[in-house]
Amino acid sequence: MPIQGEGEIAAFARIEDPWYISLVAEVEQAPQKFKEKWRVEDGLFYKFREDKLLDPIEDGIERWRLAVPAEHRQRVLEDAHNEVIAGHLGLEKTYDRVAREYYWPGVWHDVKAFVKSCETCKRYKIPQTGPQGLMGRRIVERPWAVIAADMMESPRSKGGFKYVFVIQDLFTRYLELKPLRRANGKAVADTLEELIFFRWEVSDFLLTDNGREFINKTLKTVLDEYGVYHVTTPPYHPQANPVERSNRTLKTLIAIYAQKDHREWDRHLPELRQAINTSVQSTTKVSPAYLNFGRHPQQPKSLRREVEARGPKIRIDPSVWADRVRRLDALRDLVAKHIDKAFARQNRCQDIGKWLPPL
Repeated sequence: MPIQGEGEIAAFARIEDPWYISLVAEVEQAPQKFKEKWRVEDGLFYKFREDKLLDPIEDGIERWRLAVPAEHRQRVLEDAHNEVIAGHLGLEKTYDRVAREYYWPGVWHDVKAFVKSCETCKRYKIPQTGPQGLMGRRIVERPWAVIAADMMESPRSKGGFKYVFVIQDLFTRYLELKPLRRANGKAVADTLEELIFFRWEVSDFLLTDNGREFINKTLKTVLDEYGVYHVTTPPYHPQANPVERSNRTLKTLIAIYAQKDHREWDRHLPELRQAINTSVQSTTKVSPAYLNFGRHPQQPKSLRREVEARGPKIRIDPSVWADRVRRLDALRDLVAKHIDKAFARQNRCQDIGKWLPPL
């Protein structure tokens, strides 16, 4: 990698980080010595990172992380936490978003310090210590077989919307959102067709509460036509609907990004949906997006996207990608085991009177 005048190195300008400069020079002088851990390509510096869970799926395509000099780390942290597409999510989710794309020494400690010092998070986030859901065993065998839905009411927005219809796949934890002007059976049925049945697949089960928007002849007729079995939560225990946890997260994110004008709460729904869907879930160990698409969608605006845009694009042979998608089933089998373990763990803790955060 050529070292330019006044501390400029290739795609990064004004680099003075001694760790970065010295290691780049060392790798360039003996590339064969470092080829399995470090590499310089198109003026950029990369580190190999193993991922025991995803390596069998990816075959090395996405194992190389962009090494970041000290001068650009603040930008990476802000992109991974503060941007709407990142959602001011917690420490583990922010770290995963950084670590899947970037590397530098002490990255975990830097992410921890950044998230812990975030004034927005301190102001808007509260401990997730709500009532527990029912501990009955849920059997979910594949993506989109079982979905849960809920209706969130908000002040009427400038666009005339008053509700957010929230739908979640209980296997991948993937969310679909749609703002609605009215909460009734027709709006619910139309949204299910648009966002689930015609986009993913017709689910076997729909889990909701007993609200009027869900208990009506219009929705029942549509669900019967598609062969979807409608299950409702007990009226005295709405927390039995697993989408309740996602609702709390979504409400917090809406409050953070609509703080200047609460009537614009619907403005950032697409970005907030993407933030949740691209963050790793503690139960499944991967992101909802990965379980559906077999890859991590890259952030629309990021340091890596900008610096790599100047270089050649990596093209994957369609047959290689088809094989990768087939192997995604093996990952889904492993995720099913993670879900089983999580339920068993919560059941044990409930039996002995201890509390754990809901899934």
